[in-house]
Amino acid sequence: MLTLVLYILIIGSVVIAKENYTDDTLCTRQEPYAVNVKVSYLQPYQVRTYTACFAVPPWCSKYTVAHKVAYKTETIEKVRVVRDCCPGYARTPDNSTCVPICAQQCIHGTCVGPDKCECEPGYGGPYCTVACPDGKWGPGCRDECPCMNNARCDPLSGACTCSRGWTGERCEYPCPLGTYGLKCKQTCQCQQNSRCDPVSGECVCPDGWSGP
Repeated sequence: MLTLVLYILIIGSVVIAKENYTDDTLCTRQEPYAVNVKVSYLQPYQVRTYTACFAVPPWCSKYTVAHKVAYKTETIEKVRVVRDCCPGYARTPDNSTCVPICAQQCIHGTCVGPDKCECEPGYGGPYCTVACPDGKWGPGCRDECPCMNNARCDPLSGACTCSRGWTGERCEYPCPLGTYGLKCKQTCQCQQNSRCDPVSGECVCPDGWSGP
C-alpha cells in the first residue's frame, strides 16, 4: 500500500512539473478511480479432533469449525481532485498548456478564447469571414474610417483614398487652385483667371467672360 501511495505521489509530481497553465484556462474536477486494497477477514476452516467412543478402535473423529485471519484483494472506488482544461479549452499535443477552441475555424484571424476569434485587419464577423463594410476598418472592423467627402477607406490600414477633387490625409481639402481630378494631378486649362471646378475641371468664368 505504501508503494502504491509513493507511486501516485511521484507520478503526480511529474505531471505538475510539466504543466504550464494559467488560472483562467485550468479548472479542477472530481475524478473517480479504482484502487486495489488488501483487506482482512475471518476464514472458516474445519478442525478434526478425536474423542472416546464405543467403537474399534475406541476413538471417533469429531469436526468443529474454527476461524483464522486471512487476506484478500478488493477493488474500491475513490474520488480525487484533478486539474484539467476548463470548458472551451483543450490540451496541446505535448500536454503543456490549454488552448481555446472555436466551433469553426477563424478564417482570417486567430482563436483567442472559447468560440472567440480575433480578426486580422480588414475582416470581421464571428469567424473573420466578412470583409469590413464601408466606413469601417481594422481588426474586427471596430474602427471608424476618418475619411471625408465620399473618400474610400482602406479596410486594413484605414488610409483614405480621396474622391476626385479632394486631397489631404482625410480628404478634407479641395484640390489646390489650378488643379483638379483624381489626386489633383490634372492641370486646369481655364484662362482669364477663371476658376476650375476641382472635380470635373470645368471652368467657372468670371463676370463678363464665357467659353469652355
